[in-house]
Amino acid sequence: MSNVKGVGPFYKVVSAPSPDSPTTTIRLGVRHETVEQYLNAQTLTTMAQLVDIVFDHLEDAVHLFRGLQRPLCDGEDMNADKNVLVYVIAPEFDVAWVHAADGGYAVKLEPPPNRVFVALVRMEEGLPDGVQGTIEHWNWVHADRFLKDAPVGHGKRYSEKVWSR
Repeated sequence: MSNVKGVGPFYKVVSAPSPDSPTTTIRLGVRHETVEQYLNAQTLTTMAQLVDIVFDHLEDAVHLFRGLQRPLCDGEDMNADKNVLVYVIAPEFDVAWVHAADGGYAVKLEPPPNRVFVALVRMEEGLPDGVQGTIEHWNWVHADRFLKDAPVGHGKRYSEKVWSR
């Protein structure tokens, strides 16, 4: 995982369901800087989750939420929280990085119980190659008891539910 290569500003570009409809897709990228930040922090399990869960299963998202219910600023944008999309995935596995003498490898595990996987995307204008947003963060969160495969407290966490499948 130490050889980070890609094209342009992105480590990788993937398809994801559109905010307009889960049956159409948009292009999302992961910036080199994001990958380098995780690699420098030695969070290799997080990187394995990016590759094996986010890259391979983002198109399978079961819910999409928009807007964080907490302040987020990005540079001079004091309302960056409003441009965040939260893709919710219910993968059938988790991934962990196992260290070994030859550098290590990813292994698939049972997913954590009562959890769902989220990928936070910042929508941006003017990105190259038709990319409409960047994948910024991803992790497991507790699942809601009432809305299947949704994050717990989604009504308080996010501004709106965009769609569910």
